[in-house]
Amino acid sequence: MASTEPSAIRIEFESRAALEKDFEQNLRNGGAMARGAIEAVEGEVRKVEIVHPDDGRALTLVGRVVWVGEQGGARVVGLAFVDFGPDMRKELAGFVGEHKAPPAEDKSPPESMYDRLRGLSTAEQMKMARDGEVTERMALERIYGKGVWEPLLRNPRLTLPEVARIAHMGSLPVPLVDLIVSNGAWLANSTVRRALLGNPRLGGDAVTKVLRAMPQGELRLIPKQTAYSMQVREAARRLLRA
Repeated sequence: MASTEPSAIRIEFESRAALEKDFEQNLRNGGAMARGAIEAVEGEVRKVEIVHPDDGRALTLVGRVVWVGEQGGARVVGLAFVDFGPDMRKELAGFVGEHKAPPAEDKSPPESMYDRLRGLSTAEQMKMARDGEVTERMALERIYGKGVWEPLLRNPRLTLPEVARIAHMGSLPVPLVDLIVSNGAWLANSTVRRALLGNPRLGGDAVTKVLRAMPQGELRLIPKQTAYSMQVREAARRLLRA
């Protein structure tokens, strides 16, 4: 029987600024840190997909797992790129810098925007979250936090990385968890599914609905991934036995 190749380890970032910071701290030195529900063993060699937050494109490299542990309650896998050298460093630098977003998205909102948004009334916050562009949404969430999650989730221009970031929040109210689960387009995205499955607020029928949205190959891995709760792993086992 042919062996099954382990899935690639995906490394995703909330923003371009986060990617650029990680490039300076890790990537340009030949290493990477992956966080989330990842099954890995020290010493194994795995494909590594670095996902650019601007457009979702991925750069695929090969890395050796050098450390597996936890930080802040989250599973962390340390990786060292195989055959790292000047050419790979140049490739990484090009990947980080070559994806040019539209001008409004190319950098964090200027401080003047933060000053303006800090003075919004509750009604104005809700309206801006529902209708605002990406820079305004970023600023609103940084200033008001969970107070604007619901209207943000009602914004038709909300991107999948934004949805996944909110879905991962352990303090996300259950009705908003259910709101994300009820959106078929969001649930079709693997990053959003992983974020939901790692959220302790996900429960009951919602767990099953997320698991049913998974391809069979992905579903088979869930019972073995200890980063997920026992409830999630047991639900996956039941589906696989059905």
